[in-house]
Amino acid sequence: MLPEAGVYHIDSDVRYALGSATGGSGYIIGWLRDETTDTLLTSFTQIAAINATRQEQQGGTTHIMTEYTVTSGPRTVRLHLMFVLTGGKISDAEAGGTDSNGATRMRFLKVRD
Repeated sequence: MLPEAGVYHIDSDVRYALGSATGGSGYIIGWLRDETTDTLLTSFTQIAAINATRQEQQGGTTHIMTEYTVTSGPRTVRLHLMFVLTGGKISDAEAGGTDSNGATRMRFLKVRD
């Protein structure tokens, strides 16, 4: 929640895992949205993509960040994540969780009034 008017740096770390069976393909995308004003803050960012002829597993962390000017507060900003299957079979598609290597987090810092 952005508490008041100002310019904010919004930063998120997104944990993900994506795995395919033979011939599986798909991707995970994410974006930041101001839910109070129904405003898209970032374009759709690719978190992970897979197009495997064999079985494949991947996982890691990616980042989505932006600078956002708020004219009045408070504002609710959310991180949205979505998986899209484009073919074959995906055995594992998840984003936004926590594992032994870290957690999905979203932070904000007011940089100017």
